[in-house]
Amino acid sequence: MKTKTILFSTLLILSATCHAQNQSSIHATITQPVLNFGGGQISDFLYSAALPSDEFGYAGTGLGLGYNFTHSLNEQGLFLTTGVDFYWNPIKSKVKDRFETEADGTHEYTFPNYFNIPLNIGLGFRKPINDKLVLGGSITPLINFLKVSKSYHIHYFTGSQGDFSSVESTYSLGRSIGIKFEGSATFNDQWIVSLGYSLNGKHNFQTFRYALSTNQLPDEEVYDRTKSVSLTTIKLGFILSNK
Repeated sequence: MKTKTILFSTLLILSATCHAQNQSSIHATITQPVLNFGGGQISDFLYSAALPSDEFGYAGTGLGLGYNFTHSLNEQGLFLTTGVDFYWNPIKSKVKDRFETEADGTHEYTFPNYFNIPLNIGLGFRKPINDKLVLGGSITPLINFLKVSKSYHIHYFTGSQGDFSSVESTYSLGRSIGIKFEGSATFNDQWIVSLGYSLNGKHNFQTFRYALSTNQLPDEEVYDRTKSVSLTTIKLGFILSNK
């Protein structure tokens, strides 16, 4: 995995040193989880004690920021593209609402968030339609880094003298290889609107679970987890330079 990361980083640096027909841009993104990453029954999440299951992510609509660089390879419109993105996706609102409804004041929850950082490099093609519009598309293999934020679950027992149980979960970093498909429209050599479908791969990581209860010794457990990440994206970009 280190070798692949170094390879991608090297390609990003090499492409950025090219001087002919280069374009750099930044963009804001709306991300919509699909397939298992955005799926799952609320009841299954409830039984998992605020710890997402292996199969489903229960992820909701999120936001992102990113940078992209392209280098023209010929006059027919073929180009090399590289970029990096940062995506944030929370747990779905309806899952959180269900927890609050059933908590009845005796439970407190801090839900995990998903953070994805894909590094991509690939090829694309663009074609001018007129002086103000350019259409394009790209296919880019990627390396994705997935981080799940810390989560808590505290249960206060009714009718007791301050008795409680708590579970704190932390997660290691997951890495995987994937691919992204994207179509774009550039307006007035300044603004870029793009639609994408990103299969960020299956990530293996570990969950470290620390449980504490009144009058009981702390209990620590480690679980092996697997999470597949798939997203559709809508991006609005601004061209920083076009030489």
